Amino acid sequence: MLNDINFSLSELSVLNVERAIADIKNSLAIVVKHEHNFTSLVISAEYFNTNHIKLLKKLEFNNLQLLISSNRANYLSNSKKFVYPVSIILNINDIDSINLITTSETSLNFQEYNFTQTSNEYNASLHLMKIAELLPAAIIVNIDCNNQYLSKWLNTNRISIIDHTEIMHCLENNASLLQEICRAPLKLKYTPNAEIVAFRATTGGKEHYALIIGDLSTSPTPLVRIHSSCYTGDLLTSLMCDCGDQLTTAIQYMASDKENAGIILYLMQEGRGIGFINKLRTYVLQSKGLDTVEANEAWGFDDDERPFIYACQILNLLNVKKVRLLSNNPQKAVSLKEGGIEILEVLPHKAKKNPYNNLYLKTKAEKLGHKL
Repeated sequence: MLNDINFSLSELSVLNVERAIADIKNSLAIVVKHEHNFTSLVISAEYFNTNHIKLLKKLEFNNLQLLISSNRANYLSNSKKFVYPVSIILNINDIDSINLITTSETSLNFQEYNFTQTSNEYNASLHLMKIAELLPAAIIVNIDCNNQYLSKWLNTNRISIIDHTEIMHCLENNASLLQEICRAPLKLKYTPNAEIVAFRATTGGKEHYALIIGDLSTSPTPLVRIHSSCYTGDLLTSLMCDCGDQLTTAIQYMASDKENAGIILYLMQEGRGIGFINKLRTYVLQSKGLDTVEANEAWGFDDDERPFIYACQILNLLNVKKVRLLSNNPQKAVSLKEGGIEILEVLPHKAKKNPYNNLYLKTKAEKLGHKL
């Protein structure tokens, strides 16, 4: 039985978060123990429907809070005044306002709503939505777990209860649990001398990969590229970014170097960590004139949601302590150094420009600090 398995504290914490994510994505409510002794019933705003309204009425709630990030609030209000998440008080029947505030592609008359800027006590609920690759907007109803009727309902329905610290440390804990699952030789277009290695946490979840070109045993300082998955660029040859070109040229460059090995760390972090569907949402806004950073922030995300701790952990598992880094992104070098990886050299990665990615590349240079 599951309860007889001796899990580590990190594994138990990650498993709690994974269960909460599964419940959220199945349109279920969960309970989050927030900072400062707040305990809340939490529902994904983009999944909120009439069944949830019936549930809240059954539990004798009349109002709810719709929590959105400061970036989303600034976009909807066409301002820059919000620095903390914003809570909007709504009647539980007002599903139209919930849908509008959560999914509107344009700014709104924000003054119509009863909103207040919170501190960070509810951050964990928004962070959970991000980890689940949902829009960072959550329905929050504060509850009293000492209420006998509510407590009985929670137990009877086996509602997931999760602490805010488990959510905030989930990605770090998950990365620490990575292990090598398997490796296989791989014949590539540019070299027959390659190997692919798959990694997954002991608790399951996303898989990440290392493409090794050449012989690591004779190359103490391999050339490394950290590459986040990009379905549109890597597979569909999209012209809106430079991801596919960077992946191909990195493989070519490593294959042409007969003296040193190379490693491409292929991390499942679509859309700079926001997920594929949310990336498509940003494309809609980019087609209307926003740049890639503005579009991310409009939907409530930060400009880059990726933790590169996964790259550090994979390099450690490959017993690689020193690297030459192929990257234009200074944050990747910073993250590797913080993770204990010594960087001997940073090599630029030239981007291929076309009429459709000019603004994208300009934005990466001017707003994200990429060395283009």
